[in-house]
Amino acid sequence: MERATPATIHDFLIRMQREIGGTRRGPIVINQDPAHDFNDVIGDFFSRVLELPLEKAVILLWLLAVELHYARLEEEYSERFSSLFRLGD
Repeated sequence: MERATPATIHDFLIRMQREIGGTRRGPIVINQDPAHDFNDVIGDFFSRVLELPLEKAVILLWLLAVELHYARLEEEYSERFSSLFRLGD
């Protein structure tokens, strides 16, 4: 974790989600029960996690926390370095 970057964390999360969730077979249905905003999506995620076995639920919540942390770091880096590359401001 000490050498992790947003890119390596992204790759790690994809691998873990495949390993934990297995591979999907068949079509993925989108907008079956459309969410109106992020709160609907995250609320649905937490509801589904509550139905899982404890070990799997803890892993998924940890992965979500890592993903949110590194997403915030990526935003912070982007904000910090964008001023360095602005020309003529």
